[in-house]
Amino acid sequence: MTRATREGSRLAPRPTLLGTLRNRILAPDPREVTFEKRGFQAPGGEQQANLEMVGLMFLKGFGYGMTGRGTTGIEESLETIEPAFRGFAYEGCSMALAVRD
Repeated sequence: MTRATREGSRLAPRPTLLGTLRNRILAPDPREVTFEKRGFQAPGGEQQANLEMVGLMFLKGFGYGMTGRGTTGIEESLETIEPAFRGFAYEGCSMALAVRD
């Protein structure tokens, strides 16, 4: 049985120590996706929150790609993402897997 963490209503596999280290070194800080940090003129409200969530989900997917134990575990993790943002998480994961390769 594999160790897992709860994400939403599903369990996502826990990352390895090496994966966690790799993610810490290579992944951008999640604060980097805010309008304030980037210096962009913020549209405010729901539009801004949605755009910032896209960036966060991309980074979450990147993290899954960096820390994942295998394709099955990575896919299970990605499937815990809300469907509206899942594609962005897959994009982030793709980038991480390319870096790992």
